[in-house]
Amino acid sequence: MGRLIIVSNRLPLTTSVVDGTVAVTRSAGGLATGLSGPHERLGGLWLGWPGDISELSDAQRAEFEHRLAERHAVPLYLSREEIASYYEGFAN
Repeated sequence: MGRLIIVSNRLPLTTSVVDGTVAVTRSAGGLATGLSGPHERLGGLWLGWPGDISELSDAQRAEFEHRLAERHAVPLYLSREEIASYYEGFAN
């Protein structure tokens, strides 16, 4: 079987900063929950917007991207205009 590639509006992960350290946890939700098993089992690749990470320092952003790579997730960064027009407008 080939590799499973998932492209969604959002990555199935939530990012937070706890005591200066970046934490990445699985999001709750239908798509994230429903496809997380096949994604993990098949060594999939998940592409999507990671949410607003503009408050992260350069070091935190590097740590964040490393943690995403460990989970086979690829962040697709959106501009403020894309977020307002597409993600918050059309997509939702």
